[in-house]
Amino acid sequence: MKECIANGLQLHGYADDHALKLNFKSGSSNDESEITAINLLQQNLITTRDWMEINRLKMNDSKTEFIMFGTQQQLKKCITTKLRINECEVSRSGSIKYLGVDLDENLSFKGHIKRKCRLAMANLMKIRNIRQYLSQGACVQVILGLVISHLDYCNALFIGLPKQEIMKLQRVQNFAAKTVK
Repeated sequence: MKECIANGLQLHGYADDHALKLNFKSGSSNDESEITAINLLQQNLITTRDWMEINRLKMNDSKTEFIMFGTQQQLKKCITTKLRINECEVSRSGSIKYLGVDLDENLSFKGHIKRKCRLAMANLMKIRNIRQYLSQGACVQVILGLVISHLDYCNALFIGLPKQEIMKLQRVQNFAAKTVK
């Protein structure tokens, strides 16, 4: 779901995970200042919280996160470090997890790839321990479910990433292929 709320503010949601997105020009105190972008974001968060309370829902403050995306040069120009939602303050984070993907400020996906490779390798090591008891077909099915599914999840986001990051995923996939043989 993608819905435009107002003044370029967009709401993205899936089940109980929602994200408010707003673009602004870094280094422009007028764009980022309390008067415009950040204020609009804060006001919509307050409106969202109020709507939730009216409908007997609760916004989980401990799961509310705030991140800015951009190049290192752009991020250095940004001055906002916290959002205020009524009496709750949300500090700016360097990375967040959204719909199972680790997103960092530069969208390098290094943390996501590292986590997925570690999880896939842990599952591969468990499969190797029981490999002798599995037929080749059963082994393929287990590897597809426990290893390849992790490597493939949201892999469309990896377009344009450096080859060294993609090779980390490829090495795990190669090891999985050797385990099947």
